Amino acid sequence: MGGLCTLADVKTWLDISNTTKDVKLQLFIDTVTEQMISYLGYQARQTTYTNEVHSINNNQLLYLKGAPIQSVSSLTIAGVPATQGSDDNSFQFDDTDAKAGRLFIGTGFCGNYYTRNMTYDPVSGMRSILVSYIAGWYFPDDTSYNITNAKSFNVSDSVPYTITLACIEEVVQKYRRNLAKAEGVESYKEGTISWKFANAKTGSDSMDGGGLSGETREMLNSFRRWGIA
Repeated sequence: MGGLCTLADVKTWLDISNTTKDVKLQLFIDTVTEQMISYLGYQARQTTYTNEVHSINNNQLLYLKGAPIQSVSSLTIAGVPATQGSDDNSFQFDDTDAKAGRLFIGTGFCGNYYTRNMTYDPVSGMRSILVSYIAGWYFPDDTSYNITNAKSFNVSDSVPYTITLACIEEVVQKYRRNLAKAEGVESYKEGTISWKFANAKTGSDSMDGGGLSGETREMLNSFRRWGIA
């Protein structure tokens, strides 16, 4: 399974033409990819989800587990199929919704229980929403990956190149710190010469960032899912 960047790209960045560092670099790629996916807050590789279960929430928005949404093949609420459309009773998602991994229904994701006044029952929580859909991106190692799509500003089927670039830079920094035997070191001085590592992580910054540098987190923040369980 490949990562958010390729071994070939990292070796090009580092001007490495032999294979002596391949195992170590691939380990860094795999590690950084997992850290970045954890920071993003969703499974980023393109995946097909079948009958994913959600609870009635009496809300107009429903956040799916995968993102960004590429397509939705079926949605049922309390056993009743919902169609994709533009009216209030149909589900829909624009580019912003797709990027966030959410669906919208004007009348809300409500159940089929009614009060005496014929309004939707305010009690939510029943797990009677089933969604089948495709979400996520093709990674650079996938045969369907398209670099032109990756560089698009719109919702793409290929992982945005900004994320790939962040992965390359993070891997390169980790490799260089490892080469200097400087893991955990923020800076050091030898005589009149001093070094400071650009992606040093200490204290709470390291915990909050999932082991990623501040520069990498800044590149990922526009793709991150904030505060959604």
